[in-house]
Amino acid sequence: MYYAATEIVVVMPKRRVRAISKNYTVLHLHSDLSNGITNIDSVTKYDDYIEKAKECGMKAMAFSEHGSVFSWVNKKRHIEAAGMKYIHGEEFYVTETTAEKIKDNYHVCCYAKNYDGVLELNQMSSNSFNRDDNHFYYAPRITIDELIHTSNNILVTTACLGGILHNGTPTIKDKFITFLTQNKHRCFLEIQHHNVEEQKEYNCYLWELSKSTGIPLIAATDTHALNAEHLEGRRMLQKAKGINFANEDAWDLVFKDSVEELMEAFRLQNALPENVIIEAIRHTNDLADMVEEFSLDESYKYPHLWADSEGTFLQKIRDGIKRRGVDKYPNYQEYLARIDHELEAYRHNGAIDFMLLMEDILSWCAQNDIQVGYGRGSVNGSVIAWILGITEMDSIKYSLNFERFMNTERVSLSDIDTDFPPSRIDDVKNYIFSKTGLYCCDIVTFNTIALKGAIRDICRAFHAENIEKQPPEVKEKIKEHYKREKDNKCDVATAFSKELILEIEKHSVHKEIPYEYMSVTNEICALADEDEEAARKKYPDIFKYVDMVNGVIVSVGSHPCGLVVAPHSVTDHIATFTTSTSSFPISQIYMKEIDGLNYVKLDLLRLDTIEIINNTCKLAGIERVTPDNLDITDVKVWNSMRDDTTQIFQWEGDTGNNYIKKLLSDKNIAKFQEIDKNVDRMTLLSIGNSAIRPAGASYREDLANGVVRKSGSKAIDDFLKPTFGYLVFQCQIIDFLHEYCGFTMGEADVVRRHFSKKQFTKDGIAMTELDTPIIKNGGYMVDKDGVPKKDHYIKGFVATMNEKFGMAKEEAEETIVAFLQVIVDASRYLFSLNHSQPYSFEGYASAWLRYYYPLEFITVSLNINESKEEKTIALTNYAKKVGIEIRPPRFRYSRAEYFCDQKDGCIYKGIGSIKFMNSQIADELYELRDEQFKDFIDVLRAVSQTSVNSRQLEILIKLNFFEEFGEINQLLKYVSLFDLIYGKKQFKKDKLVAMGLEEVDVRQFATKETEKMFTGVDTYHLLKYLVRIAKYPETSVIDEIRYQQELLGYINIRDGRYKGIGYVMSVDKKYAPKLKVYALANGNTIDCKIDKRTFNSHQLVVGDLIRIEGQDYKPQQRRTEEGAYEPIPGTRVLWLTKYKKVML
Repeated sequence: MYYAATEIVVVMPKRRVRAISKNYTVLHLHSDLSNGITNIDSVTKYDDYIEKAKECGMKAMAFSEHGSVFSWVNKKRHIEAAGMKYIHGEEFYVTETTAEKIKDNYHVCCYAKNYDGVLELNQMSSNSFNRDDNHFYYAPRITIDELIHTSNNILVTTACLGGILHNGTPTIKDKFITFLTQNKHRCFLEIQHHNVEEQKEYNCYLWELSKSTGIPLIAATDTHALNAEHLEGRRMLQKAKGINFANEDAWDLVFKDSVEELMEAFRLQNALPENVIIEAIRHTNDLADMVEEFSLDESYKYPHLWADSEGTFLQKIRDGIKRRGVDKYPNYQEYLARIDHELEAYRHNGAIDFMLLMEDILSWCAQNDIQVGYGRGSVNGSVIAWILGITEMDSIKYSLNFERFMNTERVSLSDIDTDFPPSRIDDVKNYIFSKTGLYCCDIVTFNTIALKGAIRDICRAFHAENIEKQPPEVKEKIKEHYKREKDNKCDVATAFSKELILEIEKHSVHKEIPYEYMSVTNEICALADEDEEAARKKYPDIFKYVDMVNGVIVSVGSHPCGLVVAPHSVTDHIATFTTSTSSFPISQIYMKEIDGLNYVKLDLLRLDTIEIINNTCKLAGIERVTPDNLDITDVKVWNSMRDDTTQIFQWEGDTGNNYIKKLLSDKNIAKFQEIDKNVDRMTLLSIGNSAIRPAGASYREDLANGVVRKSGSKAIDDFLKPTFGYLVFQCQIIDFLHEYCGFTMGEADVVRRHFSKKQFTKDGIAMTELDTPIIKNGGYMVDKDGVPKKDHYIKGFVATMNEKFGMAKEEAEETIVAFLQVIVDASRYLFSLNHSQPYSFEGYASAWLRYYYPLEFITVSLNINESKEEKTIALTNYAKKVGIEIRPPRFRYSRAEYFCDQKDGCIYKGIGSIKFMNSQIADELYELRDEQFKDFIDVLRAVSQTSVNSRQLEILIKLNFFEEFGEINQLLKYVSLFDLIYGKKQFKKDKLVAMGLEEVDVRQFATKETEKMFTGVDTYHLLKYLVRIAKYPETSVIDEIRYQQELLGYINIRDGRYKGIGYVMSVDKKYAPKLKVYALANGNTIDCKIDKRTFNSHQLVVGDLIRIEGQDYKPQQRRTEEGAYEPIPGTRVLWLTKYKKVML
């Protein structure tokens, strides 16, 4: 038997029962992963359960999450690492039929007997999420027929009170009992210890059924919490989320440490004889013994889609050489030698099929007008990848390192990330997912509660509990308050009276949480941000629960970029699920589990910059710009980028903008040219890319100030000359170890990883401790087991420098010690040139297009950033800077998106993004652009034939969309007349006054008149007449501003006639009054201050128009330690010294 634990004997009156193991097997167990399917089922992590089971000496355990096998691979690894057997299980939901939508959703627990059972159970789990055939209905479900047709590889228990035998209809119950009886060798009737009448009665029913059918009983716990504290944490989180499981308070959901504790719970329940319970507990161990252990398949799982992979690969390389024109290069032989070198690594790593897959995907993209990024990550070091079109980076031309991507010394899965235009991602995924022979799924993400969220949840729970614990008379007052509110049909809850609030707080159980709990909640969050320890000391009761729910999984989703591509089905080998927001299946195991099983992942990343480059080239009518056709020596473009980084990839924002100004300044370039007269600005930009990141702090300022670092060693200074004395890129370590120490390129990459990844041997020795002597004095590489690899002797730095460069031993020893320290210091921030260089090219391509095609570039950028207010403002300001006018939406010019008029050199805002608008009406209105309308009545006749409704028409008029036909109030008047009159054939005379009409007006357009009515009225010409005599109030500037704020969310008036006039957008009267003012003449937003005395004598409110007649700049003030104020050098604040209100 699997269980060899010490046995105890339970003696009952007048009989001796079978011996029972000291431990039972926990089978029915829920961690917080169940929350992915059921709302807040647990706050306990699976690791906590595993650690507890190990402490209790258990020999096996299963998790039966609701509706999923989430993270089953990690559970298996952790359970086995704890010395226990892993049992693969799930608590399934079962439905009687999927032919119609019935929310029956009964529970049943299934466990895999062996690895075939694992595959079968995973497939069942995957099928249960099918949303197209009613399998998924409120929860993932299998049908009763699918359950009874499981193989002998699936073990079945009847689960809890939610199961078929307790809740099912007679039909499904009979069907299930027949199945259980016929499969009693693998089925169990599950009794539980919860001390509630319903469970007691159900246990007795199951015992009787067992006696009559021979189906064995099994004792399960339906555990949801590690201990009483976790159970309380679960309750509090449920309360915070407004979740309530009925009749659960009396249930015992806590983990049972031992047989004795479980027996005691059953004794307390007192429903079944003790010998029956003992036998049922023994069956938990019997089930565990029935389960066969299995190993995870950790082999590399490259998809294999080509019968002759290598032959196909070589042919594609030959075709790519011709397409790229490499065979015409003067250094063609260098390319051929590099190709041969790379081929050896691809063969060695078994990666040819994967490269073919990437080529196939990107070739399909090119054929379908989906242009991807220039390259991302280490794959840019492969010249074959460039030849095949996987990247746009020629690694020989740009000196990129192949071994950083792949080598023969470090066998690992290929990993290629690709940047795609965001609008085409789904097209790409549809192609990949539909490819024959390829099995795919997205990758799950487990969404957890963060610290602030945990604080808010617990404060909300405390508040709810304070209300719950009120005495009856207070609860009645609260009830009456809400009743009055409902009767009065209030939309927003009105506040309780002060007296009632005081009464509530008097009876509150959590005194630290007042009735108005949100202010305290925000205070705790702010304090935790600033000083978490102080927050813990001040609010210990809150943090007791915060620590329980912090990090708890509350929902599941899918990774925004990653997907698995496999050579076999993923629905059974991995298990998948679905969400309501995506049509693609998602793995039930997360990223690291997938990595551990060595599945191939594709990262399809969304990058707006690529869409901007692609669409700008199309709009400009030019060939797509790439590293192969860009002139990267154009100083005008470089200076344009330096002077303004608006929409320049990687350099937007104050940090990038300020840094690049210094980095690429004429003064700096001159300094760098002293080192290299042909200074490569692209490499300098790539170095800067590393410098502006947090980890580049150690050299950021020196580089920006043109400082070229010297180490004191000519050899090291010569080596670091291309990067001006800074060790910046990972490939530099590889090159150094190869060139100066005798490592192969592959070995050098392995050592680099030892430094950057902090890797250790199995005995806990840092790999760098073993590497360092070899780097210095030579020797053999050592693997993780501490065993030397005798296939290649490494000379080491001292010997190599002496032989190749004539350096004395003493100098070499000093030099290598210094350089090793540089490597150690730099390892934490080293950047990959393979990654940085293509991104620098994409930044430069953005700048090049912006410089030579600004109209098209800004138009495309505005469309792509339409929902990003900050970027839209920056682009609008840049357009103004380069003399491009962005005009508001206008009839005949505007479409759904921003549209550039290349003839006039201006851009029109689209109407598709305006509230209540859509692309359909934008297209319909644009189709009317060439119509020759005599007046607005003709426009209204045409618009009435489109899908534009009255609200949309009013919005467009208020935004001056139809300004060529009149001003706003004039056109609104015309619309009211049109709606009133157009299309009517007759008018009652007694109604004319109410309609604002006179008989004389209507008479001249009627064909017939009676005493009471005009008939046969020509309303078209009547309208033409009425609009000529119509009266309406003139539209003011204030009207226009209010319409724009209401409908656009911003002001878009720019009119030179209003020079010096501003619209007050906000007023802050705390301290010296601060104003935000919109300048009507140029569209700038001005932040300014006003002296309190001036403001008090000429008070302003939001919505005022003012003429600014005096202003001054003063330094910003700060408080000194003595409490006085002093100016801050180098700062300027605008103060309005004279202004007056105006009316326009």
